[in-house]
Amino acid sequence: MQQALEQALDRAEYIIESARQRPPKRKYLSSGRKSIFQKLYDLYVEECEKEPEVKKLRRNVNLLEKLVMQETLSCLVVNLYPGNEGYSLMLRGKNGSDSETIRLPYEEGELLEYLDAEELPPILVDLLEKSQVNIFHCGCVIAEIRDYRQSSNMKSPGYQSRHILLRPTMQTLICDVHSIT
Repeated sequence: MQQALEQALDRAEYIIESARQRPPKRKYLSSGRKSIFQKLYDLYVEECEKEPEVKKLRRNVNLLEKLVMQETLSCLVVNLYPGNEGYSLMLRGKNGSDSETIRLPYEEGELLEYLDAEELPPILVDLLEKSQVNIFHCGCVIAEIRDYRQSSNMKSPGYQSRHILLRPTMQTLICDVHSIT
């Protein structure tokens, strides 16, 4: 009985110590370019290595936000306007220039459902492929959601912003295969 308890205690200490260790650095191919997933992982490792100012706070959150700020990546901007103003889509290039492309009412919510699921909408793939801005990152698209609906001050129209990574779905992959053939 005593020996079983000691083994259980040793095993528990081993698991706790393993959980405390930092993630290992990945080795990359010598091609030089990292995928967005590799960049996110590197940022995760970098943030894990930093000591938090307050022990209960985690620094390795909002990694996509930090990566977009560090590398000024091109992205799809979705503006959510208050009331019945609807929403709009813009493309933002690496140089920071925005160009509004589509404005839609909230009644046409299929696009918003894809964004909510963090999936690349098949209806946007053709539009994004034809744009002058290279918006794709390893088949994914970074979207910045700007929410103007909570802004109460009409003098300075502020917004809350967050970034999401839109991943391709089986439907978008099938559309790509059909467009290639």
